[in-house]
Amino acid sequence: MSIKIKTKLKIIVAACLLGFAVTGCEKDVDYTIPPEANTLQDDIDNTFKILSGDNKKWIWPIRLAGNPFNNEGFGLLMEFKKDSSANSELIAKKSLIAQFAATLATGKLTANQQAIARAYSTTFASFTDWNIRNLIINNAANITFLNNTLIVLPNFVHFNPVEFRPAENGFNYNVNGLVQLSLTFTNTTLFPQLKQSRTLDYDFRVFRFEENKIHLNGYYANNANRVSYLHATTPEKSQLFAKGSNLFVPEANLVIGNTTLKINNADVALPSGYTSALDLFYRSYRQLFVDNAGQFGFDVINNAAILPANLKSSAFYIVSKVYEGNISSIPAGTVIVTLSGVDKDGKADGKTVEFVKG
Repeated sequence: MSIKIKTKLKIIVAACLLGFAVTGCEKDVDYTIPPEANTLQDDIDNTFKILSGDNKKWIWPIRLAGNPFNNEGFGLLMEFKKDSSANSELIAKKSLIAQFAATLATGKLTANQQAIARAYSTTFASFTDWNIRNLIINNAANITFLNNTLIVLPNFVHFNPVEFRPAENGFNYNVNGLVQLSLTFTNTTLFPQLKQSRTLDYDFRVFRFEENKIHLNGYYANNANRVSYLHATTPEKSQLFAKGSNLFVPEANLVIGNTTLKINNADVALPSGYTSALDLFYRSYRQLFVDNAGQFGFDVINNAAILPANLKSSAFYIVSKVYEGNISSIPAGTVIVTLSGVDKDGKADGKTVEFVKG
């Protein structure tokens, strides 16, 4: 009797379990994404909103050398508008020919420097600047040209005056994606040329977007800047690097003359043989993009052994303030350029460096 009862119980339990299973299968399942969850459309909308923010421009730090530009460039300055149009400027190195002319115009060159500047201005008159630099810097057979150019422009390989030039205006951009987030440029002549020269794509996967940084990866594998980043800036801030750079170079420091150095408001002695702190900095540092700081700046490339210890102890410097008057008549005691020290992580290290008219 007990065996029959157990058997009946097993049958009843099994039936109940089967009933639950059938009921579960018949229940409608809601596969929709909850309203608060992230979607690709949210990413598209948010990326567009960030790119087209008010009073915002974007530095695109990429090496540009060759067609379609005559001058080598540090990158592009981009403006993304709310109507999906965009403008771009080349952040360019001033051409060597133009630098020769500007240094000659100072009237401060030696006879030998004048002869070199004039001769090379004639020799290379028909060459594009990026071609001249390639011939001089990257071809060992032209070592004499390199050495002579360094007599006039002692650190042109690493430090040059900076100019902003229109690259292309009025083309379109589109933040889109069916499966993954993308940024695409259309109605443009610039970007197809850059792609053809294997410099940059015109269609990018957006790996990540933040308020001040967009991470890009070009879909076209064979280009020099496949992985790149857009860094947010303002119109005013984007000019500081150029204005500061242009006060350090020979065409300016020769005119300005003697300058002294202050670090955190304390006078710092210059190395023996130097009377211009601007010239010392120009000869010793290079221009580069400081990624973690999101700005162009400078780090040591030459003369490390003779630089004041409290100058070279900062990993990088960025320009924080510049003198914008007539450089041929700067009053003594005037601060010409102010730099802020930055550590290796791109954070301010508390150091302020001032270059003062002597």
